[in-house]
Amino acid sequence: MQSERTRRFRSVGALLVLVLALTNGGCASWALSSGSTLDRAGEKVYSQVQVMSLVAEAAQREHPPTVSLQVMLDDAETVLSEKEEIVTEVPAQRQHRDELLGLVHRSQDILRSLRSAVDKREVGTLRSVRQELSSIAGRIEALGMT
Repeated sequence: MQSERTRRFRSVGALLVLVLALTNGGCASWALSSGSTLDRAGEKVYSQVQVMSLVAEAAQREHPPTVSLQVMLDDAETVLSEKEEIVTEVPAQRQHRDELLGLVHRSQDILRSLRSAVDKREVGTLRSVRQELSSIAGRIEALGMT
């Protein structure tokens, strides 16, 4: 029994380390990026979409670290709101601006559903959220912002 518990904690710990690495890696790439403001915002949104996907995956485990996952979603919500403001300030004529803004808004909508699904452990919703997030990540990649 102890080894099962130890394995579970190690799995959750490894997932949390991965999420933190992605989040911090996104910060480092933001600082080092030489792209436009829009490209940098797209990179950060992409990073948060990936974090949200990992949260959805972790929430499907037998004993998910719900409080930690909610904290990660709080951080993602903050970053998405900041990037929404930045993208909104970019002139509307800029290529991909409206597409990225739409993806930010969709990500924010999904985040609300994800938060509820994590709390209620709605496995079906968590699975469909991961699929939607994967689609959003692919669209950001297609815009060349990763």
